[in-house]
Parts: sequence; C-alpha cells; structure tokens
Amino acid sequence: MPKNNKTNNKRKVIMPIAVIALLFLGIGIGMSYFKKNLYTVMKVPDFELTDQNNKKITNKDMLGKVYLVEFFFSKCPTICPVMNTNMKAIQNQVNDPDFGIISISIDPENDTLKP
Repeated sequence: MPKNNKTNNKRKVIMPIAVIALLFLGIGIGMSYFKKNLYTVMKVPDFELTDQNNKKITNKDMLGKVYLVEFFFSKCPTICPVMNTNMKAIQNQVNDPDFGIISISIDPENDTLKP
C-alpha cells in the first residue's frame, strides 16, 4: 500500500511539470515559426511626418519594425483619449525597440506646430 501512495504522489508532481514543460515548448516552437514566417502584406508608400518636437519621421525610420498606425483628433473628447491611452499601454507592454506606434492627427486646424 505505501508504494502505491508514493507512486501516486510522484505522478501528482511530475504530471503538472510535464504539462508546463510541453506548454513552454509549444509556445517556443510557435513563436519561432511565426517569427520566421512573417511576410509583407503590402509595401507601405514612402511617407514623411513631423512629430510634436518638429522631428521628421519617415518610412526609413520604421524599416524592419512592426508598427501600428492610428488616426485621431486631439480635440476629440470621447473615444480619442481612450484610444491614445490604449496605444500607450500597448507600447509599454510590448516594450520592444522593433515595435512602434505612429499616431497621426487628422485635425490640422488644431494640431499644428506652435512656434
């Protein structure tokens, strides 16, 4: 009887460890596969934007990076602040130099570089 209990106890410890190890292995293989198999859906046209610090940003600055683009109105009181907060949270969570977010204002009357 005691041998059977020891065997059951070992299984109770080994099984979760084996499942977790397989899970990590699967995640590692999946990440490796998808990283190697990313493909270009379409080429982004050349662009040049000016940021809030009057710095030029072009498609060459983003070359080789994954980036997300959003269009917003900075004076928008409803969804735009929520979107911008979410974008900042995404940027902070990803925290990778090869990932970027470009937020483009579509309200030129209110969003201009002020001297």
